[in-house]
Amino acid sequence: MPLFMDFHQFESITVEDVKKAHIADISVQEKFGVKYHQFWVNEDSGSVFCLVEGPDPKTCELCHQVAHGNIACNIQEVEPGFFNLLMGEKQFIDHGLTLKHDGSIDNGNRILLVADIRGITFLDNARHFRKLTIPIRAKKSVLDTLDLFGGRFVEHSSDDNLIGVFESAVHAVQCVLKIQHDLSDSNLKNLNRDDGRIVFRLSIYKCQPLHHSDGFFERAIQSAKRMCLITPANQISVSANLMDLFKMETDAVDSYKIQFHQLGFSEADEHFPAKAV
Repeated sequence: MPLFMDFHQFESITVEDVKKAHIADISVQEKFGVKYHQFWVNEDSGSVFCLVEGPDPKTCELCHQVAHGNIACNIQEVEPGFFNLLMGEKQFIDHGLTLKHDGSIDNGNRILLVADIRGITFLDNARHFRKLTIPIRAKKSVLDTLDLFGGRFVEHSSDDNLIGVFESAVHAVQCVLKIQHDLSDSNLKNLNRDDGRIVFRLSIYKCQPLHHSDGFFERAIQSAKRMCLITPANQISVSANLMDLFKMETDAVDSYKIQFHQLGFSEADEHFPAKAV
């Protein structure tokens, strides 16, 4: 059967509230031919995401309605492989509640890293057009660094951007700083060559899987790409909400204050691309 994720928004919600609703779902799901697998709770924002197998969205919604009356704001079919890349394949589930590897509650938030890399060349014949694509060595460097910091590479064929996903803000920031350092260092080493230099833009963006009307991570990926689009050459942009999360996750903020100064990206800047495009 197809796999769906739904999104609920509450003024206030607790993990215990959602556990009770999940038990109610399980008690009636056989009547509707659906199966509720797990859920994510963000008590701070009042967001809840449920993963369910079912014949169609309406049947899944009907199960919710009969079980506890809470109707989702949005429900979208998800492709299992894409779901595993964005949310993680090996998850810990405690009676439906999704947990992180350290046993803390997984609130469903993810951090997207977008890298836009282009080769620099002085075009004088058609053979040089290939240098405008992502240089192989630069791409390998980015992918290796993603893996080093626990990020997952997300295949997204709509353009040449490289996309990674993280569950930790600290790992995402450490990763993007290393990518910037390595790519800048590569440019210095190839300063006198016209076939090895690149121009790059990097962005990291905190997001959630669904909102009220978009597809699975659709709005998140578009926003992260738009941030990357307006980032100055060879620099990094970081969403304001990610900066706040990073400060919550680490006690070593002072060691990053120089990078924070150059990374800072206001909420007004985050929304600017959407207005400009």
